[in-house]
Parts: sequence; C-alpha cells; structure tokens
Amino acid sequence: DLQHQEFTNIEDENRSSAQFHIARKLTDDWTVEGRVAYWRNILGNTMDLAFSRAVVYAGFVYSK
Repeated sequence: DLQHQEFTNIEDENRSSAQFHIARKLTDDWTVEGRVAYWRNILGNTMDLAFSRAVVYAGFVYSK
C-alpha cells in the first residue's frame, strides 16, 4: 500500500556542504561571478548509500 510506505529522498542526506562564491563588478551594469560547491552526506547518514555532488559555475550578471 503506497499510502503507508515511508520514502526517504536522497536530498535528505546532503547535510554537509562547502561553498565558495566570488564576484567582481566590471561596470555599473555587469558583474562576473564564480562559484564552487560540494555536498556530501558526512554526518547523520541514515541511508545505506553514499551521496556527493559538485558544482562549478562561472557567469556574468546584468542588472540595470
């Protein structure tokens, strides 16, 4: 019976993370930015699986 089953999402396990974000204004309207982030289930792992994710981002932001 699906109504009485308990589901745990892998997103519940990504409690530990390290992130670095840097931005520099180029002009009054433009900014360049970069970000590195890493998530991992280091503490409180209640599931029998490992979780890790890394994201690297670089881009420009236009704001008027």
